[in-house]
Amino acid sequence: MSFYAEVNGAYQIIAQEVALGLGIKGAVTRNANNAIGFTYGNTINKFAPAFEPDSSVYLKNALIGFYYEYTMKPGKKVHLTFPLAAGVGNVYYDWRDLDPNGAASFPYEEEFYFYRETAVKVEVNLARKWRLNGGLTYAIAPLGFDYKSVTNNDVTGPRFQLGIRFGKFWSAD
Repeated sequence: MSFYAEVNGAYQIIAQEVALGLGIKGAVTRNANNAIGFTYGNTINKFAPAFEPDSSVYLKNALIGFYYEYTMKPGKKVHLTFPLAAGVGNVYYDWRDLDPNGAASFPYEEEFYFYRETAVKVEVNLARKWRLNGGLTYAIAPLGFDYKSVTNNDVTGPRFQLGIRFGKFWSAD
């Protein structure tokens, strides 16, 4: 049994605006090629779609789910990984400026949705316990929703991810 934890960043377009994300992953492996784990990511910049009339809020998008990852030739210095995730997304607006007394609430309701995400990443073995990866993912929100004019099509699309992993990895190829 082996394991790893990852911190990653993402760049994507949501509702025609640039969205930057920060995420974490954790996985266990039974062999060198297959991992199962969890993934969580959330947008970190304060952006709002051009069609949003309320300038005191910004849009947030969070994804949490489980994933499976196949790694091709993990013993090589540079190799490919193919993650596949599925879970729940959450799109909502938050206040640009929080209440000075610390009270926080969502100014509007929030929308939960199902998502699937596939990816192709290049991974580099930096050291025995460290790996760097980057690649292209494609998230799909297959079920329709409309949240203040933000739809499933606005959160469906490609994104670029860059991550660093720390863990106990299998040494076999």
